[in-house]
Amino acid sequence: MRALFLSNNYPQDPYKNVHGIFQRMGTFIESIIPLVDELDMLFFLPDNFEINKLKQDGMENSIRKLWGHKINLFLTKRGKNKNLDDNWRRYGAGIFSVYRQESFSPMVGEEQIRAIKMCLARKPHWIFSHRLHTILPLIRSQNNLPPVILDLDDVEHIAHARRSLLDPRWPGDRLSILQTPALRNAEFKAIKTAKVTFTCSDLDRLYLLRKTQAKNIYTIPNSARIPEPNDNFTSSKNILFLGTFQHRPNIQAANYLVNIIWPIIKNKIPSAMLFIAGSDAERLERFTSPPIGVTYLGFVQDIDELYNSVNIVCCPILTGGGTRIKIIEAAAHSKAIVSTKVGAEGLDFEPGLSIELHDDPYQIACECIRLLEDDIACKNMGEAAYKLASSKYDRNNIINRIKNTIINNI
Repeated sequence: MRALFLSNNYPQDPYKNVHGIFQRMGTFIESIIPLVDELDMLFFLPDNFEINKLKQDGMENSIRKLWGHKINLFLTKRGKNKNLDDNWRRYGAGIFSVYRQESFSPMVGEEQIRAIKMCLARKPHWIFSHRLHTILPLIRSQNNLPPVILDLDDVEHIAHARRSLLDPRWPGDRLSILQTPALRNAEFKAIKTAKVTFTCSDLDRLYLLRKTQAKNIYTIPNSARIPEPNDNFTSSKNILFLGTFQHRPNIQAANYLVNIIWPIIKNKIPSAMLFIAGSDAERLERFTSPPIGVTYLGFVQDIDELYNSVNIVCCPILTGGGTRIKIIEAAAHSKAIVSTKVGAEGLDFEPGLSIELHDDPYQIACECIRLLEDDIACKNMGEAAYKLASSKYDRNNIINRIKNTIINNI
């Protein structure tokens, strides 16, 4: 049996590309590999990426080392984004068609459709489409498709609307909210095209079931490797925010934490420290002049050691969609977690027991202060979070769940 895997996210550095999108993608690939004899993988690369036979062979070898010898690698470039030339192309055209929106127009040109048709000519028995970006060119390529499995790690039109209103790149960027209906309609069409759709949470699944009347929508939660319980509780006054800063919601959250929330905590607990960890931290506002007590760590290789050095993970996410692997991962390391409601949206952690949820920055700061000053409460919350993560978000269990869902539907 041959399957085709489509993704807009190529792990150029498997050791550093470990944030949420890649972790979820890797979970699906590990689930699919045992079910097939061959897995063709087509990745859409940035338009400035140089592709040649030697480089592609090297990339295929790297992918096979990562996920197994059954993989055949195919590459194509995204198109150049012409939407940036003027405001009409950036905002106006996308009101009427998702194919003209900034995020999706580079995926649906002639070169991208040609690459998909080439892979379809190899007669895959079924297709896994990783995120909305890759099912759109698939729909455009031909009408008679083999069964398609779609993973919607975000409900894209909800995430888009939140970003437009709450985190515009500049004031005029709020106009992109007008593109939400076209994006929503395209997302609903994609769900109806797919034989199976996966979402991150029951919250997203129930919303999409209600809106689309589709039947085969399943919740596949984000997950993490669950280490053995660790009794090495640290009483240090250290707080952690972890995430890649290629992702705008993480940039917004880190700036919010450093500029608004942290001064309240530091004023009350002068010995407290805040660690901001993750790649591309130079994009953050205070990177070159961090406030007292704030350390920008960049990419951290030993994540276990990092978690062992802190006792609270703070996740003041304000925008975005899907569910946050950073919260699951913190729980897997028995850390007390303080988050906004959007940050923990779709996850089953219980407020007041395994997580603290507040949207007001002063309340977030006060919860961090309380937990930093009360080791017993901090330890108990971390243990409750670990117990829930072990029961609901263990990666091995999720892999088995994916396998069974695919077997029963394809």
